[in-house]
Amino acid sequence: MPEHLQRGDLSTTTGRDRPVLHPGPLRREQDQAAIEADVRNYRQLHRQKRQTATTRRPRVVRDETEVFLVFADIWAPFGGPPEAELFVTYGITRATFFERLWQIITSMKCDRSVAQRLSAAYPPPPSL
Repeated sequence: MPEHLQRGDLSTTTGRDRPVLHPGPLRREQDQAAIEADVRNYRQLHRQKRQTATTRRPRVVRDETEVFLVFADIWAPFGGPPEAELFVTYGITRATFFERLWQIITSMKCDRSVAQRLSAAYPPPPSL
């Protein structure tokens, strides 16, 4: 083993005695230019995605009754939402949910197919 390696002095070693850990200046400049180009491309694509996502997405504003009906329709195949889900979403009991649902159905004159689906899952209260 060379004497300078035995002493622990690595500053005098040449490329043949130890591996080259970093590329030369030309390679670093090429790598830096490639990285900068990748970053520019990424930023441009990200900007385009953001713009198309905001321009393509229609803004749907729903009133509370429509949201309530959609919620009921989603849970209809399962026999209605569980009590916990009703409490978390609306802060009401199952009986109150049924009452409100039928008030909405009768007062809105909603679509016949929607009313049939909902009446199959949520029987109307005896008072109606």
